[in-house]
Amino acid sequence: MNYSLHVQTAGYYQVVFRVAAPSSDRQFELRNASGTALAAITFNNTGGWENWTTVSATVSLPVGNQSLRIHSLTQGWNIDWLDFVYLTPPPPGPISVTACGATANDQTDDLAAFNLCSARAKLFDRELSIPSGNFILSDIITFDGITVRGAGKTLTTLTSTNPERGSIDLRGDGVELRSLKHTYATVVPRGNGANEKNSITLYDTANFTIDNVWVYKASTAGIFIRNGSNGTISNNTVEDTNADGIHMTHGSSYITVENNYVTSVGDDCIAVVSYTPDGPRVHNITIIGNDVGYDSEARGISVVGGADVTIEDNEINNTRYAGIYISVEAEWNTANVDRITLTGNTIDHTGTYAASGHPNVLVYCSQGNLDEITFNNNLIINAVNSGIGVWGGGTIGDVYFNYNTVSGSGGSATNIQKGTIHLNNNTGF
Repeated sequence: MNYSLHVQTAGYYQVVFRVAAPSSDRQFELRNASGTALAAITFNNTGGWENWTTVSATVSLPVGNQSLRIHSLTQGWNIDWLDFVYLTPPPPGPISVTACGATANDQTDDLAAFNLCSARAKLFDRELSIPSGNFILSDIITFDGITVRGAGKTLTTLTSTNPERGSIDLRGDGVELRSLKHTYATVVPRGNGANEKNSITLYDTANFTIDNVWVYKASTAGIFIRNGSNGTISNNTVEDTNADGIHMTHGSSYITVENNYVTSVGDDCIAVVSYTPDGPRVHNITIIGNDVGYDSEARGISVVGGADVTIEDNEINNTRYAGIYISVEAEWNTANVDRITLTGNTIDHTGTYAASGHPNVLVYCSQGNLDEITFNNNLIINAVNSGIGVWGGGTIGDVYFNYNTVSGSGGSATNIQKGTIHLNNNTGF
């Protein structure tokens, strides 16, 4: 499709496209007359051929007559219209979403204003500011390589009204999300576990920060990290999600998860997960000083495929399954586990779904290899079943227990069936 226009003022323009598609990863480019791509756009499933949303890109245009072409890289999508908005350079300092038309504490959709100001913040290398109040978002919002800062996680609220498509998507090196609350007006069952209905989804991004964010409700996960690296997830509250609270997968690496409070989530509170078909394992993860559990539906902190994970000084209580779960699962075809160190954690009254048989701490391997697992100075108390369990049909190598305490278990202190077990100065077993 070709478009002709006359540009009166040279500079940066926000190009807004109204599009629809019944499936994800639709791609197209905006090209000039010589065929050079001025912008590349990717958008996801909008819910149908006539369910429209807007996506945008920023381009630099010279003065004069222009011939532009939309070049489709994938089939299966519609375009309704496109529009050009001249971007006047903003004054110094953060760019507020209110400058693009967002209004707090009403029922109007602020998505277009957020998209416009987000693009301006990226273009002019500014922070995006969201003031106090409640802002309505009707679809996925993407922040790409910018810092987004609210007034505080009890002051600034973003409310997503589409339970199937409410994720805050984070992309681009150095992206930061800080000091706000994200909630869903309503949620749907976890179902297919689509990322579009997470609370926060980070894709293929390095040097990221998610700090002081309150995640309240999500149709799937709270904070989902796919191939993230060199990042920090800190000082957040995650509650009432339908899947994991904080989930790291697809080769994520060198991430610190610190001082988060995770409560009443629909699956694991904090999870490191490496599926064999996905390629490199998740590795070099530090999980430190978190407070998790509080009637969450699965495990407290889990490593289900991964390497070089440190789990230190966490408080874990009242999960339906094991408080600590280190595993290689044939059931989900997960990767091997190596070099996991757990130090100074308190695991209190977990495995509350007694029929699961889960102890407070479970090392489980049903395929592949699990090796070099070290427990130092952990307090393992008041288990519904056993305090510690080590079992499974896979290969379990060296497991070390140094200076740990087990007490108050409803079953035996330990249920160790496999592995080369090294015991040193433990209390209660």
